[in-house]
Amino acid sequence: MARSASLLMIAMLSVCLSSPSAVAGGSCQAKLVGKSFACNLKFSNGPATTDCFEFNAMGISQHFSFFDDTIGNFGCACDTTGSFKSPKYDSSPNSFECVDDSGTQINGKVKGDKISGQGTDIDGNSLTYTCKVGLSCG
Repeated sequence: MARSASLLMIAMLSVCLSSPSAVAGGSCQAKLVGKSFACNLKFSNGPATTDCFEFNAMGISQHFSFFDDTIGNFGCACDTTGSFKSPKYDSSPNSFECVDDSGTQINGKVKGDKISGQGTDIDGNSLTYTCKVGLSCG
């Protein structure tokens, strides 16, 4: 019985040590994928609008993606943590970056059931957004 308990402890420790995001409370991907967000967007070159961001594990990115009706389909990754000498790619628990095939970049932060951030397109136009978990976009 003591041997079983020791093996269980070793297994749990190895999971924690092999997965930095498990220790840090999960990656941003775990907080976003499978969720839809009701969003308010403001553009530097046009009127404000509402939209729905829907995050999923499939799409154009090897990590995760989001789609919306206003600005398109984006490939995403969690931000890098660590240092230049020892980077930990796609590991931030709260911040992410996304880009579409035309060069529009979006960054954001996850805080509870909300996300917010900003973006820039290839022409230098900017947007800001704030979102809250909502009903499915589809």
